[in-house]
Amino acid sequence: MKFVRILFVLTLCGCATASHYPQKWAVVPAGNSVTECTPIIGQFEQQGVAAVTKGPFWARTTEEVPTLFSYEMGINASPPAAVSHLSVNFSAKDPGVTLWVNDELFLAHNFTPDELTCESGLWRLDLDWELMGSSGILLDGGVSLTSLFVQQAADESVIIRSVDKHMGTFSLVLPFYFQEKEWRRFPLYTAEGKELEPNAPHGVLSDEKTFARLIPPPTQKSTKETWERQDQCLKLALDSFEQLGGALKSEEQTRIAGRSTQSFLVQWDKKSKAFPRTEYIDRTIGHTPTTHSAQLRKPHWLDPSVSDRYVLCLLEAGYVWEDVKKTE
Repeated sequence: MKFVRILFVLTLCGCATASHYPQKWAVVPAGNSVTECTPIIGQFEQQGVAAVTKGPFWARTTEEVPTLFSYEMGINASPPAAVSHLSVNFSAKDPGVTLWVNDELFLAHNFTPDELTCESGLWRLDLDWELMGSSGILLDGGVSLTSLFVQQAADESVIIRSVDKHMGTFSLVLPFYFQEKEWRRFPLYTAEGKELEPNAPHGVLSDEKTFARLIPPPTQKSTKETWERQDQCLKLALDSFEQLGGALKSEEQTRIAGRSTQSFLVQWDKKSKAFPRTEYIDRTIGHTPTTHSAQLRKPHWLDPSVSDRYVLCLLEAGYVWEDVKKTE
């Protein structure tokens, strides 16, 4: 009954949960009633930390976890961990952010006048509404809105106060509303002393007009078969690298014919498992290997021979390489 009473109060009155600004972070100016915001212009790390709330709303704690600048701002970059830093311009003149992969311009996003506003001396950015799915038990569904309030700390790092507002219904009739406040910190970017890893992602594909596709052989019996073949070939490629190293045989190099295979595989970050990039063709072919949605020429941290051997395995299984022109 205690849970029911808490839920009843929550649905009628709403609830606000907030994490306090981390004491060990550099000092930030308090919000005020001024209408002008100090411009924030500079380069900042993609990798940052988030002070997030954990646990049930009646016993919440604050923990620091890794986060990514582009992700927090709702910008789609794949893979986001390949981005090294962002050029930021929070000001009244030409505001926006630019994503970089080391010295390569990856993606630029300009803010419209209604996206970035000044509120109580802080830059405010409202992200798009997101739908909250039903839990199938109590939560019927709802919507979530995230507002970011951006300022600079005394050490010049960017500090973001993220306010999430959640609204919806429980059990079809009981409305609920609650909001959460969390903090993010992104330090200034310094390229000095940073050495690129040999297999780091690279090669921006923003201007590419074509992409590659591997079509399964006509002997394929079901769409399930193409999934199984991709998994087998990726495992074989990884095992071969462990046993043989990165050098390809001369006949393997001949079969690759100088074509880049790197964008057929993707990693979210260096520690995550690599997975094949696919494209749905039709009910007969299913999801076939492709580089169609690739944003980088090498979007993973694997040795290049792994993707080469992955593609060679598919070609040996009868897959056909197609070079396809992109359409609008």
